[in-house]
Amino acid sequence: MEIEAQAKRRLADEYDAAQERGEVAANGQRGKAVPDGNSLATVADLGLTRKAIHEARQLRDAEAADPGVIRRTLDARLAEGREPTKAAVRV
Repeated sequence: MEIEAQAKRRLADEYDAAQERGEVAANGQRGKAVPDGNSLATVADLGLTRKAIHEARQLRDAEAADPGVIRRTLDARLAEGREPTKAAVRV
C-alpha cells in the first residue's frame, strides 16, 4: 500500500510538471493549443482518469502537509489487527 501511494504521488508530480511544460492539456484547455496544429494530450489519451489524477494529488498534498502520514496510517491499522486497505489511505 505504501509503495502504491508513493507511485501515485509521483504520478501527480509528473502530470503537473507535464502540464507546466505544455505537454498535456491543463484544466479546461481544449482544441488546437499547439502551434503546429496538433492537439495536446488529455488525461484520457494517457490512459488515466481525472479521478485518478485527483486522488494522486490528494495523497501527494497530504504527505507534503504531514510527512509520514501514510506510513503512520498503515501502521495504526496493522497494530489494531485490521487490514491496511486503499480506503484507509485515502485522504
